[in-house]
Amino acid sequence: MKSPLISVAVCTYQGEKFLKEQLDSLISQTYHPFEIVIHDDHSNDGTWEIIELYQSKFPNLIRTHRNRTRLGIKTNFQLAFNDCKGELIAPCDQDDLWHPKKLELMSTRIKNHLLIYHDSELIDASGNRLGTKISDKFRFIKGSDPTPFLLFNCVSGHSMLFHQSLLKDALPFPQVGYHDHWLVYMAAEKGSIDYMEESLVFFRQHDRNASGYGKRRKYKNRFTGAKNRMVRENLWLQACSELPKRKSSNSLESRIFDLAYSREKSYVVPKLGWTIWKNRKRLFAMFPYKLLKHLAMSFRYSWGLKIKKLIYLSA
Repeated sequence: MKSPLISVAVCTYQGEKFLKEQLDSLISQTYHPFEIVIHDDHSNDGTWEIIELYQSKFPNLIRTHRNRTRLGIKTNFQLAFNDCKGELIAPCDQDDLWHPKKLELMSTRIKNHLLIYHDSELIDASGNRLGTKISDKFRFIKGSDPTPFLLFNCVSGHSMLFHQSLLKDALPFPQVGYHDHWLVYMAAEKGSIDYMEESLVFFRQHDRNASGYGKRRKYKNRFTGAKNRMVRENLWLQACSELPKRKSSNSLESRIFDLAYSREKSYVVPKLGWTIWKNRKRLFAMFPYKLLKHLAMSFRYSWGLKIKKLIYLSA
């Protein structure tokens, strides 16, 4: 039986520092056939020169594209995915290190699941192991219920392998949220997902990560940050609640969005906190169960923008 083509979609921007190591780990993959599709987001350091060098050495393996202007990581990945020819697609960042058998092992396990993902081990900028894995923070989720991914995400793009057919439902990406979060949410909604306990990527942590382990946007004004986060949360919930042909009507997503949207003009929305608390086993499934922590997380979502304004502006 012929093995399916896998497309590795690499998105780069100002990545000259770590890109060679990443590309070396891709070229060393034991799985065949595969292609490397690199989309550069108009870098002005030495990134494009590195890409051209590797493409000249491996013209039958690597295809490249350079954006004329910077589009941002989410749009860049969307274009890269559309450029992939493989039946299976593996997103790839510019600064990690892949296990040589990553594609081989994942391809044998994905089967009829729309998406599969694996554990990752953290390293620092110099490649030193930090003794931490993603699974140390999250309980991995599998199955066909997207609800655990409504409020949180434990799946990084670099750890994914998905069927190209997922893109017909997942694209275009919504205006808010991360592309990897949306892909795993849609895979669970439209089919099923699975995970592997093996750690197959060294996930590099450094000060220029586009997104990192536990990384959040920082604002000088705390109220501005709280307001922007709430707006982003609500737009994300809206995108999740408005999906056509859902597995179930009158979905929990729709109820949570309707309540969450009212936070922008309220002091407190206790019904939202209560709804989240009642459904905590599904919504907080990726976190080890701790009663007080889950209670605090539910309570946080009940806070409206008016009470946050009073707290942050009076501090």
